[in-house]
Amino acid sequence: MYKDERYLKVKPKIVSGEITQFNQILKVVPKTIFARDMGTNTTRMGNLFEHPEKLLIYDVHKLCALLEIEHAFVYAIIDKQIAEVRKHQLM
Repeated sequence: MYKDERYLKVKPKIVSGEITQFNQILKVVPKTIFARDMGTNTTRMGNLFEHPEKLLIYDVHKLCALLEIEHAFVYAIIDKQIAEVRKHQLM
């Protein structure tokens, strides 16, 4: 299976701190590419990037495999995005 080369650009950006929230990954890899490779539709993929609390563990594992990154990094940026949303909801 062909793998989009943009996936390989995400890991260095997460590790370096350039990507700090989950939805920022879409600046590098479009949701249409993720949706195709994860076997889902773009609407669901867009919703998952905007609401990562709805991600299934299975989804995270598939994303990590595509990005060739350790789960801890992805969980960390998911957590940051959720915390940021909650912070704004409490204000």
